[in-house]
Amino acid sequence: MSVPSDKQILDTTEQLLCAARSVDQVTLRRIASEAHTSHSALVYRFGSRDRLLREVMVRSYKRFNGQRRVELQQLVESHAPDLPPLEAVIRAMIGPSLRLAFGGDPSRYAVFRHYTVIRTLTDDPEVSAYTGLERAQFDEFVDLFQQLAPWLTREETAWRVYSALAIRTLVLREPERVNAAVGDGFCRDEPERLLDHFVSVVAPMFARPASHEMGRPTRRGKPPLS
Repeated sequence: MSVPSDKQILDTTEQLLCAARSVDQVTLRRIASEAHTSHSALVYRFGSRDRLLREVMVRSYKRFNGQRRVELQQLVESHAPDLPPLEAVIRAMIGPSLRLAFGGDPSRYAVFRHYTVIRTLTDDPEVSAYTGLERAQFDEFVDLFQQLAPWLTREETAWRVYSALAIRTLVLREPERVNAAVGDGFCRDEPERLLDHFVSVVAPMFARPASHEMGRPTRRGKPPLS
């Protein structure tokens, strides 16, 4: 029997996570069986099931972030030398997550949903540790929003971006709770309509105070993406 590569094991684990209703269904023995290897070999290579699942999540998140970064880059370039509209930037920040979770093949979001459960319950600090995977892209969005709303300080801009992402996270992780609160306004089967609601809520956070003179902001300094 040939020894599966780390990539083959990660691929198999990701497939099992996407198909599972509960993370408890994805055991190390089941992963070993599907990957055609032994339980002891997985423990030796990854340490534990939860550490293996963390590696799957990190790989999935890097892939997702790469796709979102490409979309943001295309948006910025399509409006150069001007800045893209505020509403379009909000869509670029929030839209990919909503489409992944509620559009197309929602099972792909299961990797992140299951890892959230593991991270909450684990006693392993290596599993629960902050990954920092979103930080670089968070800073890119803060830079861009600050150029669009120069009347805000960077700290004020960062708080608004973080608040928007927190709303997104609540919608993604607790859709039933959100649906109970907003009723027909929560349309999880229509991610683009749901995104319209996000834009209507988030855009006013960056509104110009009445004391500032009007005018469309222009690009300042270096572009937000290289």
